[in-house]
Formats: sequence, structure tokens, C-alpha cells
Amino acid sequence: MSNLRLINETLVTSDVSFVNITDLFSSDYDVYQITFSEVDTDTTTYIYMRLINTAGSLITSANYDYAYSLPDSTAGSATANNTGQTSFLNVNYFSNVWAESGVNTFTIFNPFSTSSYTYMMNEGAGFFSSRMNAIKQIALLDSLDSIGGVQFSVAGNSSYNISRAKIRTYGLRVD
Repeated sequence: MSNLRLINETLVTSDVSFVNITDLFSSDYDVYQITFSEVDTDTTTYIYMRLINTAGSLITSANYDYAYSLPDSTAGSATANNTGQTSFLNVNYFSNVWAESGVNTFTIFNPFSTSSYTYMMNEGAGFFSSRMNAIKQIALLDSLDSIGGVQFSVAGNSSYNISRAKIRTYGLRVD
């Protein structure tokens, strides 16, 4: 029996500027896993993630820090780190062709706690512009907010849409 317990499945089936998933995290689990797959957008770009506090407000303050590596099958590898950002730039570079879209798995630690920062790890792979690419990332929200949910958006820009996606959230049960 798996220690992962499905908490939520959100399906995007028509154009939306962003996807908010609230009431996701609780004191029931300290570790969560989110899978983001079957993605189709109306542009070729990154997907951004922001956190939503337990009061339902989107956290837009410059408290997001992250570092990542982007291995690419033909172009080599790029790395970057950023502090004081207003979101996590953390979902793989997605093609706007659904059949080429990838999958990302986020592991989120202590989101509900107000005595610890919220940490995140992300791994993903996808197909873009006739080549495979991937991401490995670490991140944190360096404020002591109690996090209740997440928001995904295309390039942090409301003029682009997510047309299709499957987002599943699991709690990691420790027996």
C-alpha cells in the first residue's frame, strides 16, 4: 500500500488565465506531492507557481527564492538562481502542442506550518522544439505564512491561457 494519499485532482479542460487550487494543505500532512501533466497552453513558455495562504490570498510578495538546472538534449544545460522573486518559475518549458507536453512533480514541505519556511523540490521532463528538456529545482518561500493552496499561470501573464492540464495532489502519510 502506498503512503501517498490522493487529496485533490484538478482538471483544466478549457482556457483559463490561471488555476487556483485552495484548501489543499492542512495539518494532516507535512509533505505533499503535486503532479502537473497533460498540459496544453496557447503559447510556448514557462508555467509559474505562486502559493495561496490559508486566508485565501495569493502571496505576491518578493519572498520566493529558487535555483534550478535545465538540462537540454541538444543545447546543453542552463542553471540559474534567484532570490526575492514574486513567484516560483518552476514548471518545465512547455510546448503549446499537447502531445509534446511534459510532466512535473513537486514535493512541498511544511506548507501549513507557521514555524517553518515552505520548501519545494521540482523535477520534470518535457519535449520542446524537437528536443528533450528537463528541470531540477529547489525553492523556498522565505516567510512564515500558513499555505493553503497553489496557483499556476502561464508566464505570470494573464494574456496567455492554460487550455488543458491534470493536477493531482497527494499527502505523504508516515505510519
